[in-house]
Amino acid sequence: MAYVIGGPGRAGVGSDLFSHLQKTGLLETDRYCLFSSRALNDPDTNYKIIFRFRIFTKLEQDILNWFVKNNEDAAFVKQCALAVPKEREYTGCGFFLTLQIPKNAPTCSLRRGLVEPHIESESLVHGAGCILFLTEGYLDFLEVYSFGDEEFPEELNQYTLQISPISSK
Repeated sequence: MAYVIGGPGRAGVGSDLFSHLQKTGLLETDRYCLFSSRALNDPDTNYKIIFRFRIFTKLEQDILNWFVKNNEDAAFVKQCALAVPKEREYTGCGFFLTLQIPKNAPTCSLRRGLVEPHIESESLVHGAGCILFLTEGYLDFLEVYSFGDEEFPEELNQYTLQISPISSK
């Protein structure tokens, strides 16, 4: 999660941003507080986090973009564009990323998990794979896992995404 701390500004700017983020689903409404710019300058004030955004990591976004580039289902592509991370759980050998899709998103024709792409990185001896799971025509969650018994780093910076060797046979 990324944290944003508000700063001094003209009246109404913070509340406009807050309203916009609530409408788009990027704001977790259970974790916020609003305060004046005067409070920010008061050393006795303990205000900290205002907004907690739900954002994709670079790897997660690259994987979703890979699926979009390699899929022709228009509703699937739309869902990928509208998806917001809901929950991320690290397992040690990878992670599960639960996706939140707006209720009014179109249903796609895909009904099963999509296996691809293969992740190559110097940080992963045997590489990694991923599966994008769908439930009743909607994106549900992404599973990313390392091959073998090696630990998957919580932050993977250098990598390439490739067609899985299994799929190309």
